[in-house]
Amino acid sequence: MVTKKAGLIGTCLIVVVIGVVGTVAFMKSRPTPDNNATNSSLKAVEAFCQNTEFKETCVKSISSATNSTNSTELINVGFQVTIKELKTAQEKTTALQKAATDPMTAEIFKTCQRLFDDSIEDLEQTLDRLNTFDKKDVLLLVDDVKTWLTGAATSQRTCFDSFQEMNRNEAAEQVKQLLKVGSELTTDLLGMVDQVTQFVETDDKPGSSRRLLGVNESDEENWRRRLSKIGGVTPQNLRPNVTVALDPSGKKYMNDLTIDGAIRQAPSKTFDPYVVYVKEGVYHENITIYKDKWNLVLIGDGPDKTIITAKKSNMSGCGPDGTLGCSTFDTPTVSK
Repeated sequence: MVTKKAGLIGTCLIVVVIGVVGTVAFMKSRPTPDNNATNSSLKAVEAFCQNTEFKETCVKSISSATNSTNSTELINVGFQVTIKELKTAQEKTTALQKAATDPMTAEIFKTCQRLFDDSIEDLEQTLDRLNTFDKKDVLLLVDDVKTWLTGAATSQRTCFDSFQEMNRNEAAEQVKQLLKVGSELTTDLLGMVDQVTQFVETDDKPGSSRRLLGVNESDEENWRRRLSKIGGVTPQNLRPNVTVALDPSGKKYMNDLTIDGAIRQAPSKTFDPYVVYVKEGVYHENITIYKDKWNLVLIGDGPDKTIITAKKSNMSGCGPDGTLGCSTFDTPTVSK
């Protein structure tokens, strides 16, 4: 009986040992993660971020979002993570604006939200153009891309400056922290664009990106070139789409159409020039060129005849009764 039990126990131990060995063998047979792809991607990102001002931010943000080594994919990811950062900052400023007890601080937060909209739109527009533009013609787009990126960075900086200007230092510091990564990435995108253009052929060899004026131009390029060559832009040179005028008293608008009203009725996002002719007179308006009003042309009868003036200022305020203060950003007579 003892012998049988010992035999049974021995058999069980053998089974257990075999099972354990089998488990160990199975665990050892599973492939270990291959870090080669990750290492290659990190090296590619580090090389890609080499020319950026905030290299650490660039590498950390892009490497955490992709394992790609392709330069086109990397710049796409760069734009995407920057836009994501700015949208997050925008959401937080909305919450801060609602929580602000000081009306002036709340108003500047609202201004910042508009500036974030502009900044995000500039980045999205740039990314869209980069993705749809013929790669061999990328050098033709570089100057525009840098202008849009600079505009995006300026919008972010203006938000911060608006708080400092009005001595809202605590709010300024909050915005500075919210924008830290987003503003650094926006600056870095300029370096990334330079990195991409290094791979583009720039000489005059056949098949290069250079081309003659008038050859395969877009409607926008064509009219811009023609407009730049007009000697002295007048209503006669450019037929107006709409005319704004004052009545003989000089105090009322003809047909109740203001300059702002004429701008608002212009078509959105068109490559065709839309000409608003403002006749001689003194117009008391704050004019905004809305961001969807592309290729808008304002012409008058001369600097001493057609005059646009307004009274908004940092000191006198921006509200209809002059009681609401405002930053300089909100005070231009004509602004975009």
